[in-house]
Amino acid sequence: MFYVYIDGFNLYKGSLEHNPQFKWLDLRKLSQLLTGETDVRQIKYFTARLKTRFEGDKSNERQNTYLRVLRASGIDIIYGEFRKRRIWSPIVSPVLNEFTYPTLSNPLGLTKRTVMRMWEEAHPQVPKSHTYRFQEKGSDVNLASHLLRDVFSGNTKQVLVISGDSDLFTPLRFVSDAGADVRIAIPGYQPNILQKFRKLFPQAELISKEVLSSSQFENPFKTENNHLISKPKEWL
Repeated sequence: MFYVYIDGFNLYKGSLEHNPQFKWLDLRKLSQLLTGETDVRQIKYFTARLKTRFEGDKSNERQNTYLRVLRASGIDIIYGEFRKRRIWSPIVSPVLNEFTYPTLSNPLGLTKRTVMRMWEEAHPQVPKSHTYRFQEKGSDVNLASHLLRDVFSGNTKQVLVISGDSDLFTPLRFVSDAGADVRIAIPGYQPNILQKFRKLFPQAELISKEVLSSSQFENPFKTENNHLISKPKEWL
């Protein structure tokens, strides 16, 4: 019986960010379609709670609505951290681009690296802007940790991982070498990533829009207590 491990932000970025009509995603239906099994033992969804990015941003409220539906449908949610911090970022300088590109002819034998050093010495004070940086941290480590623990403790020998993160190669190879049946489903259209995964896992596949369309919750979603949760209007 399959255990399923879902990298929430990788799934969002790959398949859902530009397809809001699929965001009301039933992860159990999705897992059943991808494994071909109706009896999926456990589904673990790795994510982080969003923080407000700008005044009027409601994305965290929409996420909370979706997380309520996932919990009500029996999905285990494991949280990482969503970091919001202020940093000074250098502004892209068109003058620098014009100075270094296209590649200059080098009758004096100047390399591109030398030209860059000349630029830095001539223009040490690059204008900067005070910006926010948003980073999701911990989900990939949490996913790998749960995967390794579940396989090596004997909880499962069949796993489906929904992610296109190549940082998971090593833990995936470890559980495969331990005899686990490993399936990989990659969000979005990423043929290059698919090719890399298939070198180790020939059954790796891309998640199609047809599969996403067939894996949607009812709207509104009815909980066991007959409470109705409606899909955010931005996702209709």
